[in-house]
Amino acid sequence: IQTNLLTTPAATVVSIAKSGTTVAATVSSPNNGLLTVTYTPSLAGLYTLGITIGGNAIRGSYQVTVDPGPTAPSQSTASPTTLTSVVAGTRQTVVVTARDIAGNQRNNRLDVVSLSAYGTGVNALLSSVAVGNGSAVGTYDVSFTPTASGTYTV
Repeated sequence: IQTNLLTTPAATVVSIAKSGTTVAATVSSPNNGLLTVTYTPSLAGLYTLGITIGGNAIRGSYQVTVDPGPTAPSQSTASPTTLTSVVAGTRQTVVVTARDIAGNQRNNRLDVVSLSAYGTGVNALLSSVAVGNGSAVGTYDVSFTPTASGTYTV
């Protein structure tokens, strides 16, 4: 994210914080009266940008809302983490929480989550697809119903 700000030759300090945690920022040399501040937040949420020139805070408050990035399957989670014993004919549900590469929970219902269960010794492929149907934004309830006794891989 880049923000252009007026500056003077006096020392300029920029602080970027989210809930008291400061984010590192890079400040470029002034160019035609503009100073470029670059920072890369990893956590989603509301950030506050504080600027001082010559030790004095400038007027105004600057805030930026950072949204989670795209879904990263390697950071997403499923619960329960294991299904060890289920009853044939009984629906089993797994809740998938979609997260971005930094572990932030996604804030929309745009992902498509699928579950496949393969039966061993049973001629069955059971599958379920969920699109934004979880009880919370960024969660998905996917389920399957084993039709016969046997071992399934989900």
